[in-house]
Amino acid sequence: MKREPIVTFLMSVVLAFLLPLSAVKCMVTGFHLQLDHPNQVMLVCLAVSLTVSLLLMWKWGGWVTAGLLIVLAGYFWYRGVPEEPFLSLITGISRTYHSAYNWGYLYLATPGMAADWPMAALGGVLALSAARTFTRGKDTWLTVTLCALPLASCLVVTDTVPDSRWLFALMAGLILLLLTASVRGENAHQGNRLTALALLPVVIALGLLFQFTPKESYVNHSAEMQRKLLSYVQNLPQKVATSNPIGTTVTSGGEPDNVDLKSLGPRAQHTNVVMEVTADTGGILYLRGQDYDLYDGTGWTASAHRSESFLCDGNSAGDVTIRTRGRQEILYLPYYPRDGVTLTGGALDNTDRAREYSFTRILPPEDALRDPQYVEVQAVPALEAAAFGSTAERLRYLTLPGQTKLDAQTLLKSILPEGASRREQAETIAQYVRNSAEYDLNTPKMDADSEDFAFWFLEESDTGYCVHFATAAVVLLRGAEIPARYVTGYMVNVPDGRTVKVTGADAHAWAEYYDAQLGTWVILEATPAQNLPAATIPETVETQAAESVPVETSAPMATEGPTEAPIPETTLPQVTPVTPARHFPVGWLLLIAAVAAVLAQRSARLALRRHRFQVEGANAQALARWQEVQRLARLLGETPPEELLELALKAKFSQHTLSPEELEQFNGWLARCHKRLKQRPWYWQILYRCLWVVY
Repeated sequence: MKREPIVTFLMSVVLAFLLPLSAVKCMVTGFHLQLDHPNQVMLVCLAVSLTVSLLLMWKWGGWVTAGLLIVLAGYFWYRGVPEEPFLSLITGISRTYHSAYNWGYLYLATPGMAADWPMAALGGVLALSAARTFTRGKDTWLTVTLCALPLASCLVVTDTVPDSRWLFALMAGLILLLLTASVRGENAHQGNRLTALALLPVVIALGLLFQFTPKESYVNHSAEMQRKLLSYVQNLPQKVATSNPIGTTVTSGGEPDNVDLKSLGPRAQHTNVVMEVTADTGGILYLRGQDYDLYDGTGWTASAHRSESFLCDGNSAGDVTIRTRGRQEILYLPYYPRDGVTLTGGALDNTDRAREYSFTRILPPEDALRDPQYVEVQAVPALEAAAFGSTAERLRYLTLPGQTKLDAQTLLKSILPEGASRREQAETIAQYVRNSAEYDLNTPKMDADSEDFAFWFLEESDTGYCVHFATAAVVLLRGAEIPARYVTGYMVNVPDGRTVKVTGADAHAWAEYYDAQLGTWVILEATPAQNLPAATIPETVETQAAESVPVETSAPMATEGPTEAPIPETTLPQVTPVTPARHFPVGWLLLIAAVAAVLAQRSARLALRRHRFQVEGANAQALARWQEVQRLARLLGETPPEELLELALKAKFSQHTLSPEELEQFNGWLARCHKRLKQRPWYWQILYRCLWVVY
């Protein structure tokens, strides 16, 4: 038994190091975070687990640990901890959720900064909590919660599934902790033995689970439940605003600055409302959000310094009015605004954070759509270079990784007809991409050994969705020396003069290529027409609209126009200005407040109970324990023992002072009740701990 403290110390160090390290690695691999010094983050976890495990083996170790924490807090406060990495991490995570659910994100700092500081802080806190749990046998729920939060954040969307090895290690540690928590709290020796005996069965069981359900097969099967939850959260700000006219609305983001293609996996369609659109002239409407110019084989990036005019000449089609459910960082453009607008970094900035704005829309004239004439292929590069301002700027939309370029040119030799015009080449490429795979939102991630997303999709994958088809189309367009870029936004079918709701299910991606004859960027739709987001008309806003409108299933309207026209003076669209504001999503605030309230009331009730149990006078302590006996008896459906009732009556009405042995009878019965309650299912444990605060 003398060596038992050493065993407890070693086991505490190992598990208190494994849990935080696994949680940190799950965050890093799930969200693809950058660590400049990963070894230092690991050393922080190891140092905290060693130090705290050693200190807490001693009687006064808790006070010493608290003193060290105060000293460290003072040191970092004096030296100053850089807050930008923490804000960057919050921004990046919220943008990841926004890209999946379109529920808005908080922009606090530039995303993508090295996350060494946040991950070191997370690892240190988890190591401290885990070491305290293993050495003192207390607060298992706190350690489990702290470790589960990073894991839960990674598993909210299928694009952020962490590395299997670290996920395995974290789950193994948590299972061991939960299995041995009750025993460790009563007897450290038995807790250590149970941990050692349970290690091999846990590893084998988890190994079988991971073997038969590999990461590549992860699919979200709770789409309907998520849809209802997200719809409620999305509409919550409007409900708050209705009940409180002074209330603020949710700040939503626009489109992310980059698209990580290698993390794309199965997706669920979410129908949370993003905006409402009214168009004088109905039809299929593309709402252009963000374009991306840089392709590295596994992702798209939007260069921030670009500035260009976006316009076309044609026939007026009336106004398009957009009302977003939250403030957006960008304005969504219909093709094409009558008054030319200036795109910055591939999007139109919403400098006033307007929630309602209108564009006068133009459509290409019918004779231009049927015009068979086209500029000679040899003259196109010169026209494009003149339009872009320089040859270097034109090459921006032709650049591909070296091997991707060669593969694209080899493929195009077999599919493009000789002497075809640029427009004919583009349509041939779109048709080839549409026929290359079936549309399926459950398309798995690209193979880990694949180097290029587009050719993995074209050559190996049998399925894909709009991101896959659009990326492949842009890559092949560039391989054919046609300037092209990847675009994201929304696509919806709007009846004449009617208002429709645009939801997350209408989010879409497509290709744009530069038409030298028209002098503008043209949509190239490569997604199979029957699977486009606008294949069904969303529910109209007007409640009186009962009739349905037939929907075209053919390819979207071509956006071609007459020969190049002089660029008019750029003007800004008419918008309704709103004072800029930054507010965290209301749903998150309510969730955080609810969790904080539950934890606060639990801590307060525990502290009050300890105070009542430690009041002066044995009789007063006995009466406090008798009240707890009655409460536990009701939870167990039993009648309190007669001997305890007699002791309670003696304490209340007799002059006799209860002895320590008599008080111990209350403690013994309470301990047995706690043990029986801890044997009930996990969901009862949550109620006992958080709602009834039994222990």
